Amino acid sequence: MNAATKAPLFVPFETNRAGDSLSVIGHRADADYLELMNEADLRHHAALQLLDVLSTQENLTELSNRELGGCFLAVKYLVADANALYSGTYKCWQQEREGRGGQ
Repeated sequence: MNAATKAPLFVPFETNRAGDSLSVIGHRADADYLELMNEADLRHHAALQLLDVLSTQENLTELSNRELGGCFLAVKYLVADANALYSGTYKCWQQEREGRGGQ
């Protein structure tokens, strides 16, 4: 198989209506929908855990603006990745279902 006929290693995520995307570049082309769902769930839970840690801090003023901003940016990236992965999960599930004759 030459380079022109090889399947892509990664499937890019679509950007939102505004044309921007904070999410990862894409996902493995050979990933099934359960793998994508698991990855989305991991990012979702990581974002929730980070927010939980921040909400239990007694004094957020002990964190520098850079540290606090980094935490919120991490949450933003995790949530964007999870959203893109959930969308990819649905598309992958549809493709797998169509490949089995819609069953």
